[in-house]
Amino acid sequence: MRVFIGLATGNEFLRREFLKLRNKITAPSNFPGGALTLELGAPDLIREPNLERYFHSKSSTSDALLVIGDDRCGACLAFTRTALFIHRVGIPSRVENAESYLVQKINRLLSTFSAFCIEVLNGQNQQASLLPERNFDAAEWRDLVELVRLRTQAPTFVEETKALFVLLKQRRKPRRKSSYSTRYFIDDDDKHFEYGTEHHSLPATGDPHALSCELNFTFRFGRRVADIQRHFNVTRGPGKNPSIKGSFQNCHCEWRDVTKTTHLNMFMNDYY
Repeated sequence: MRVFIGLATGNEFLRREFLKLRNKITAPSNFPGGALTLELGAPDLIREPNLERYFHSKSSTSDALLVIGDDRCGACLAFTRTALFIHRVGIPSRVENAESYLVQKINRLLSTFSAFCIEVLNGQNQQASLLPERNFDAAEWRDLVELVRLRTQAPTFVEETKALFVLLKQRRKPRRKSSYSTRYFIDDDDKHFEYGTEHHSLPATGDPHALSCELNFTFRFGRRVADIQRHFNVTRGPGKNPSIKGSFQNCHCEWRDVTKTTHLNMFMNDYY
């Protein structure tokens, strides 16, 4: 697995020391995806205060996008809520032993990400993890997104995510008043999300889309998605002939009105 770890901090000394550490990192013995190939980066936040373009450029050669993020630099990572796996830490202004400090942070990040992938992102959990971020309306889904976005460094992170996935899987059930056995993730707005096996075109890129629109359909919670052409078939309500209409956010947060149709093809980045 090709893993990129970025350090997002304004501490210039730590940025320089971070780039010296690639050969001093030992991956967890059970790291997912086979042998680990590690790349480290420490962008200059003065020159590039928004890291959207930076991580987009790293995405083409990476299987995982991980970040050690200084609490004081959260704005530079605000371009995505779901693509990265971020350890947020309070980096002190002065660090006596930079190598020891940084190696400890990197090892903890890798260990947590490994446990998250192996213990949490498996089976039905993996499918649930790909739900469209903005359009699946459920408290446990919003809590999961916020947990991975803000609290991967918490000691209870893995156990908390497991508990939220249990709640999400309880929403996977057949449609009411239908004889079909197909199971859907059903949200609080009675929208039914079926993870389709068919391949259509990829989500659109280029204007008016942002680079984060592309990042958000290729990475989820730090890990590259295996099949980015799959999408959710979204309908609403019971019965044999469901349909859907309404107003829904797209991948760059624009609301679009949809007239009554049989279903929506909605990708994990909310493109439809």
